[in-house]
Amino acid sequence: MIEWLQGVLKHSPEILLFLSLAIGFWIGQFQFGKFQFGGVAGSLLVAVVLSLIGVPVDNGVKAILFALFIYAVGFESGPQFFKSLGPQSIKEILLAVFMAVCGLVTVLVMAKIFHLDKGLAAGLAAGGMTQSAIIGTAGDAISRLDLPLAEIQRLQANVAIGYAVTYIFGSLGAIIVCVNILPKFMGKEIHDDALKAQSERLKGAFELAPGQELAMPEIVGRIYKVKQANGQTIAEIEAKEPSITIERLKRKDQFIDVAPELTLQTDDVILLVGRRASVVSVAEQIGSELQSSQGMET
Repeated sequence: MIEWLQGVLKHSPEILLFLSLAIGFWIGQFQFGKFQFGGVAGSLLVAVVLSLIGVPVDNGVKAILFALFIYAVGFESGPQFFKSLGPQSIKEILLAVFMAVCGLVTVLVMAKIFHLDKGLAAGLAAGGMTQSAIIGTAGDAISRLDLPLAEIQRLQANVAIGYAVTYIFGSLGAIIVCVNILPKFMGKEIHDDALKAQSERLKGAFELAPGQELAMPEIVGRIYKVKQANGQTIAEIEAKEPSITIERLKRKDQFIDVAPELTLQTDDVILLVGRRASVVSVAEQIGSELQSSQGMET
């Protein structure tokens, strides 16, 4: 049975690719306490298990898929990266350099202590720091070593093994440090700092997530000089949109009490209040908008 399955998958290795994605994203939906794998980690875990079947993947396919992965990462993070460059981001740049140096030193020390070969050491760096780009650069560097082909292939395979084994722990470790350790060490919650940073960045403005709406919609006021609405009553104007009202009316520099049955005349100046979309939709049916008019702004 296993031999038959291996034969089928060797002729169609893309089956394993889609199985890894489908099962991985399915597993990634489950939550274990406060921890959830997610689609990426779930797919990686399933791919590691399915790799035990022993189906080789063409090197060309590996190169293309890895290039697509790097492209997707760069395409998504590139705009934010260049926008963030500047004097205000010097702390983040120094932190990135510090993390890279510490990660490199840690990998070198651990490889020396536990006698890891170059492939496993590179995989440890890629998985422990959750930096998948290291896989490609390490594999390319290993291929340039003056070693027998069989040894090069073994080291390159060890890169993937080291990455697969340590990636889950690298992801989980970052979550544990950020959620459990850092708040105790710093004496404050990261959530509170995030809200404070967002408040400083927005400077009092609102930033709504997709699907969110303000409990009280934004209300605007616009001043119009009546032309097209000549002869219509205030009730007729307000009936055009349910969320608009005429708050003030000025005729020949004299303010008139607003009443539903009051008829508008040419050159009357009105203050129309309501939701922005509703006000804009009836503007052409009233007349021309004025930038200001004495007594209408307050």
